Amino acid sequence: MSTPPDTDSHASNEWYKSAFNELYPVIYAHRSVAAAKPEVRFAVQALQITPEQSVLDLCCGDGRHLSHLSAYCDHLVGLDYSPAMLRLARGRAERAALVRADMRDIPFRAVFDVVLNFFTSFGYFDSRDDNLQVVRGVSNALTGNGRFLIDYINPVCVECALAPQSLRTVDDYEIHERRWITEAPWRVHKATQVYKKGNLLDESHESVQLYTPDEFVRLLRDGGLHVDRLLGNFSNTPMVFWIGSDDHDFEEARSAHFLTKSHEPLTLRYEPRANVDGLPMCRVPLEDSLREFVDRVAESTPGSEFRQEIANALHETLSAAQSLSDWSARILARLFQRTNLVFFSPHLPVSRTLAASVIEKEIAEPLTSTRLLNEAGDRLEALGFPRQITKANTECGFFLEVEGRRRKVLFEGSRYRVPDNELDFSIDDMLRVAKATPERLSPNVALRCLVQQRLFSAAAYVGGPGEVAYWAQLKPLFDHFDLPMPVVFPRAQCVLTTPKLAKLANRLGFTLADLDAPQEALVDRALRAAAKNPALDIVRQHRQRIDSSMSALTTDLARFGPAATMAEALHQKTMSEIDRIESTLLRADTAQADAIRKQVERLSNALLPWRKPQERVYTVFSFMFEHGWELIPRLLRTLDIESFAMNEVEL
Repeated sequence: MSTPPDTDSHASNEWYKSAFNELYPVIYAHRSVAAAKPEVRFAVQALQITPEQSVLDLCCGDGRHLSHLSAYCDHLVGLDYSPAMLRLARGRAERAALVRADMRDIPFRAVFDVVLNFFTSFGYFDSRDDNLQVVRGVSNALTGNGRFLIDYINPVCVECALAPQSLRTVDDYEIHERRWITEAPWRVHKATQVYKKGNLLDESHESVQLYTPDEFVRLLRDGGLHVDRLLGNFSNTPMVFWIGSDDHDFEEARSAHFLTKSHEPLTLRYEPRANVDGLPMCRVPLEDSLREFVDRVAESTPGSEFRQEIANALHETLSAAQSLSDWSARILARLFQRTNLVFFSPHLPVSRTLAASVIEKEIAEPLTSTRLLNEAGDRLEALGFPRQITKANTECGFFLEVEGRRRKVLFEGSRYRVPDNELDFSIDDMLRVAKATPERLSPNVALRCLVQQRLFSAAAYVGGPGEVAYWAQLKPLFDHFDLPMPVVFPRAQCVLTTPKLAKLANRLGFTLADLDAPQEALVDRALRAAAKNPALDIVRQHRQRIDSSMSALTTDLARFGPAATMAEALHQKTMSEIDRIESTLLRADTAQADAIRKQVERLSNALLPWRKPQERVYTVFSFMFEHGWELIPRLLRTLDIESFAMNEVEL
């Protein structure tokens, strides 16, 4: 849990009586009228709101949702406790009736077809009974078939993405915010100070109760409401990011690469003292060496005023995390906190239970998926494409956890075997294991895609180049498991550059594609463009004549068999020797050659390290310490996700 700031402003348990004042639109300027429009549109579509229905906007605030609801509803009421908010709402929603009341005492009975509660306007009270009274008031205000939509926070996302402090400027105002979480009671708090021209105008505190999804559903049911759906966000097409918490390939996950401020790749490897062989990422422990890892990255990469803030966030998420995959999930949640992206960890017991039908079918029909996968690979190779997944004929599509470690399973001689632990099971025995302890079984690379579809019924799967390639073998498996195969869509690709790097590439005459050549070839090319050695002109003139003459010799000897072959070999050797002469002349000015080599290294290291795409080598934290949290929203605004070409983004 976070440590509360040194302030007395959080002491009041009736903070809501003063927090929503005239400065609220300044503090929450980003929660604009425009931002409310898609939320209202979603609510209208999800609840099928029609003009003749009566709608209550509970805790309507300054009326930003009411202003859009007026276009859909003829009978609209806004309720709020704050006079300041109601005055603002009156200017935005002239057609709505406005009521001042405490949400614990909603003055309506069986009046509304729909009640809406946007922007975490719930959980204000310390007592569960008080929060329950709000739910009962909603239940009483609804007609017999009424619907209630509440927009509430996910506590896991709050803990992952919480920024302990921030400083923002809105017009002439400076807004200082500090945030923390308490454990008993489990609440998230925010203390805000607003300054104008150096003068403190206002101090306020907010505090909201955190509920797990199960607790929240129970509260709603206790208040007389039936829970129909948990939607996750305001989008009809939620995006789910599958965390690799099941993966046990620690060797692949242990390293991270960064671009340093000296324009060189830095590779850091996590070397835990614990034995992590076979451990899924959800069980790989986090040791103190990772703190040194974070500090070294912060010191080595380009930085700015954001350096300490980013480093603190990495340390805080590390302190809160329980495993390597948990830390990754918390970092991702912080990076993408302003998006609709939902993060899912497949090792959770509920996931294993829901995936049981896929695993049980795999067990009951041994090696069928392996055969289908390999046959699809054969067909790919017959068409001239390389197969992406190769499985031994006895290798099954799932792993079994033995003593907490993920182990490969084979099917040989009518029995399942776990060779690492010398265990074997009959088909019925393995089915009993799956039914009794589904958390012990997890899918491999092929069945994972089927489990994803079983859990989420995805319309589309977005993947990188390697993932998209191996999906080409999976269609027979989807048919076998009677699951619809989603559309597979390549993710956007991106390379981050800077004005200085762009200027350097232009001066050297290189495009991004050019950098795929060997470094010395790039140095030669740059030197040719820059060199002013008259001897080079002489070599180039003779080179053309020699090349033409040797080509003619080879052609003329074509009907004399071995002689033509010898002439071609002599041609190639001669041109190679001329290349060496030219290279020697190019490097005659050693100072110039060294300078250009360093420029080529800098450009290659930054944009195509190790002749691999930048995004496949460097983590985004190579750039976060310099550009801060706003880098991610900026990239999301800039990237053309419908283009399969590499996006070049200049920072």
